[in-house]
Amino acid sequence: RIRTLQIGEKAPNIITQNFNLHQYKSEINSLLLLFYSPSCFHCTELLVDLIPYSEKFKLPVIAIQVDEEMNPWTFPAHWKTIKANEKVRKEYGVFSTPSLFLIQGNNMRISAIPENMSEIKKSEHLF
Repeated sequence: RIRTLQIGEKAPNIITQNFNLHQYKSEINSLLLLFYSPSCFHCTELLVDLIPYSEKFKLPVIAIQVDEEMNPWTFPAHWKTIKANEKVRKEYGVFSTPSLFLIQGNNMRISAIPENMSEIKKSEHLF
């Protein structure tokens, strides 16, 4: 069965060797989870705009790679990069990339599930 997260739900925790989402504190109200694959054309298109946008708004981004491909990309220093295992992908219902979740920093609740850059921009009032 496919799990679909809803706005208002608490984001499932992501724990890796060097990262725990529910202990991650941002200096602003929100953070963006970006599930991506290095070979995904749509991910590449999104990053062209998302990187300068996240720097302009000081929006923390957690870039979560969903496969084991070699990653040729260099992300900004204020981004955190991790790899998702099958459990994380299933908990978030990620079956295609890019998949985005805007999370409230104070309570880890999902405040938006944007599908593209214009929907991220429509969510600016949340961060």
